[in-house]
Amino acid sequence: MRVHVTATGFNLTPKLEKYVGTKISQLSHKMPQEFRASAICEVRLTVKRKKGARPSTCRIRILVNNTELNAEETTPHIYSSLDIASVHVGHQLRDYVAKHRRRRLEVVLRYFFRHRY
Repeated sequence: MRVHVTATGFNLTPKLEKYVGTKISQLSHKMPQEFRASAICEVRLTVKRKKGARPSTCRIRILVNNTELNAEETTPHIYSSLDIASVHVGHQLRDYVAKHRRRRLEVVLRYFFRHRY
C-alpha cells in the first residue's frame, strides 16, 4: 500500500510520521494481498491555531479497487485524532474485505462444483 502523508499548519516530525506509518501498516494487515498492491492511502493532518484551543483534524482516505473509504476526526490532540480515524477506517475496511471475499468465494465454489461433477 502506498502512503501519502501531508501536514497543514505545523511541521511534520519524524516521530509523528513513524506513528502514522505504524497505524497505516496495521490497517494494511487487514487486507488480503491482492488488495494491498493497488491500495493508496492518503493521510491529511491539520492543526488550526486559534485562541484557547488547537483543534487537530486527521483525514484518512483509502482507495481500494475504485472504492473510497474515508474517515475524519477532530480532537484537541493530533495523535488521538489519528487513533480514532484509523479505527473508523479499519471498520470500513473490514466490512469491504468481508463483502468482496464472500463474493469471490461463491465464484470459486460455483466453478469448482460445475467442473468437477
